[in-house]
Amino acid sequence: MATYKTVRDMLTQVAEKYSDRPAFLQKRIKGGPYEAITYRQFMSDVSALGAKLRDLGLTGGKIAVIGGNCYQWTVAYQAVINGVGIVVPIDRQLKKAEIFNLLDRAGCMAVFYTEGFEEIFADSGIRFKFRMSQYTEAAKLPPDDTWAGLVDAGHKLPLERLIDYVNVEIDPEAPAVLMFTSGTTSIPKGVSLCHRNIAANVRDIDGVMRLGCEDRNLSILPNHHCFESILGTMYMLSKGASIAYGEGLKYILKNLAESGSTTLLAVPLLVESILRRVLRNVEKAGQTGILQRRLRLNKLFRTVGFDFSKQLFRFARKELGGLRMIFTGAAPIDPQICADFEKLGIRVLQGYGLTEATALVSGTPIDLPPDQRSVGKPIGKTTIRIDHPDSQGIGEVMFKGPNVMLGYYNMPDETAEIIEDGWLHTGDLGHLDQHGCLYITGRKKNVIVAKSGKNIYPEELEVIFGRNRYIDEIMIYGEEDGHNGPVVCAQIRPDYETIAADFGELDEGKVSELLQSNIDVINQQLQNYKRVRKFILRKEEFVKTTTKKLKRAANV
Repeated sequence: MATYKTVRDMLTQVAEKYSDRPAFLQKRIKGGPYEAITYRQFMSDVSALGAKLRDLGLTGGKIAVIGGNCYQWTVAYQAVINGVGIVVPIDRQLKKAEIFNLLDRAGCMAVFYTEGFEEIFADSGIRFKFRMSQYTEAAKLPPDDTWAGLVDAGHKLPLERLIDYVNVEIDPEAPAVLMFTSGTTSIPKGVSLCHRNIAANVRDIDGVMRLGCEDRNLSILPNHHCFESILGTMYMLSKGASIAYGEGLKYILKNLAESGSTTLLAVPLLVESILRRVLRNVEKAGQTGILQRRLRLNKLFRTVGFDFSKQLFRFARKELGGLRMIFTGAAPIDPQICADFEKLGIRVLQGYGLTEATALVSGTPIDLPPDQRSVGKPIGKTTIRIDHPDSQGIGEVMFKGPNVMLGYYNMPDETAEIIEDGWLHTGDLGHLDQHGCLYITGRKKNVIVAKSGKNIYPEELEVIFGRNRYIDEIMIYGEEDGHNGPVVCAQIRPDYETIAADFGELDEGKVSELLQSNIDVINQQLQNYKRVRKFILRKEEFVKTTTKKLKRAANV
């Protein structure tokens, strides 16, 4: 893989090599066909926008980007970090007060936003506000107030202004991205990342995913999050691959087929949802028996070194188009889900990372036999160690490498607490096996300590109980029970659709009885101190972050 110290170096090298290849697939109108945007056009738009932003006096400033995933979002992001200032990606699901709080804390001079945020920014004190569009540009707005107007004006600037932008010196160690954490357990912190962090992480990701210029990723996870912006965008661009922007979660299967995407980045809940839809469609078509017979046949073929998954299961995976690989992270996934996709000939890779480490810390390499329980080995030249391991080898995961953040913005004390002699305290618990593979058991703050002193990891139990067909979502937590110490409790969102299909419409009492009987069966397979003693039902979805992590405090 080519060497580079900055994101701009990477993009320049790739654009020269793949100038006429598609970098992006974007729709002009929702529901319309995909249209390709080449690397040459992409780099031209980045330079034009960057030059115009400098022309407006925004050099060195912090510029926010918020809204739905689209080509304009990515061009704005890249234009800022590659010669203007510091980009501040903002979660589009935040409320107005939260958005303004982050903009104020960062000291943003300008903001790019997509449709739906007009009223929010109408009364903001930010001087420069630029409207983007996921599909067609709004004609009613003055051109100077739109992304398209800025890019057009940038293309018309004198050549020397464009050259000045392209040739501006970029310090690999200077802050380039200010990315706020989701704040699942505390107030959001601004993670400061530099070009060196991003370039190193992008290079090291290649040791896991091994993609090429013929690959295409369907972008569905929010662009403001490091998982999508680094793995789903930066890494794809580094390989000369392309990115197709999805129209929303309900259109995933449709967009996969339309775009011809070969890869998908998805959180575990989404991966499970896709598998359920595929299997339900097989069942509706009356092909469940065929699927089971072919699964047994392919298992036999594999024992003698052959794998005919693609040929045998074409009927089952037709809605997935050319999908060959799913990369999942951000939360634990049931190993059985990974195994089921593997049987259909679609490889599922797991990654472990966090914003403070730019994106990825470890991953399961595609060229190694799958182990769905592990999140793989440390990427690149990075190092993982387990701090204060217990008798089972479980302790806090600590990480050291070139992708460890510069620090928390304007929070020196908090930075000193999390980075110790270059080692990053992740707050996650796990252990390493004899081969150096990492296994995550849960969050340090979520551990339930039984009266016997034994540790109970909610995330582990959520995977086990979550396999039950009548449980849609579950959250495990500890609750004090007098002199008995904390006991394991659960909030459960039943899968009412499946329950109705199997038993008809049941009232809440009957649903509770059904779940209790199923929980009793699962409990018998667990050690006594891990068993769920109490549970309550909930109809509404759990409160989650944008990447579908449970906000435990908000739900309890």
